[in-house]
Amino acid sequence: MKELLIFVLLGLLVAAPGEVLNQILARHNVQAFRSTMISYTVLLLIGYFVGEGISSVCKKSRSRLIYYLLFGFLGVMVEWFLLGNAPVLEPFQIITQPGMFTYGGTMLLAAWAFPPRSPVAVWRNSPSAPSPLNAGHANDHKLSWPKCRRLYARAND
Repeated sequence: MKELLIFVLLGLLVAAPGEVLNQILARHNVQAFRSTMISYTVLLLIGYFVGEGISSVCKKSRSRLIYYLLFGFLGVMVEWFLLGNAPVLEPFQIITQPGMFTYGGTMLLAAWAFPPRSPVAVWRNSPSAPSPLNAGHANDHKLSWPKCRRLYARAND
């Protein structure tokens, strides 16, 4: 539950600046900003479970690429069919299509950038990490940072 909440919050943090510029500053429409953030929350909830499913089937690097492409494509389809920003309707819209694709894919992919078991978290939670209780010194660590990165890489591939 905590991972899901962090995932959604990170995704909203990535999405918010673009929507503030578009909905609030350019269009002066706060209600549209609210409804967009609600729809992004639903999309991020769905994206979390889709990402978990893809990760269980494929290697991590491949699953993230599939995930990015899937949600980038979904973002463009929403822009085309629900919002009417298709390049067929207005030829100058062709310029914005790569940006729309990247925005949709990155909003969901960026939330996966900070996994709860990152190398920093593994190292900090290790019994040999320095803390006020064990008063460890830098050279007393049995689990060094390079070793921790190798363990993390093996566990996630």
